[in-house]
Amino acid sequence: MKIKHDGKVFRVQSARTSGVWYPVEFSRMLDRWVCTCADFRHRRLPTGQNCKHIEAVIEYLETTPTNELGRKQ
Repeated sequence: MKIKHDGKVFRVQSARTSGVWYPVEFSRMLDRWVCTCADFRHRRLPTGQNCKHIEAVIEYLETTPTNELGRKQ
């Protein structure tokens, strides 16, 4: 999955629909990652699970060197 990051919000490209990107960001209020996709809002959020877009961001953060994320090492 393609991921873009603007310094606050990650955008993850839909695997099914060309040109659709889902915003993924960390919610301090909920203390968890949130996504705007229907799967997350209707199925995953109520059960405390992550959707594939959130999982992609988590993997991206775990595998991308911090200097490439715009953070200080």
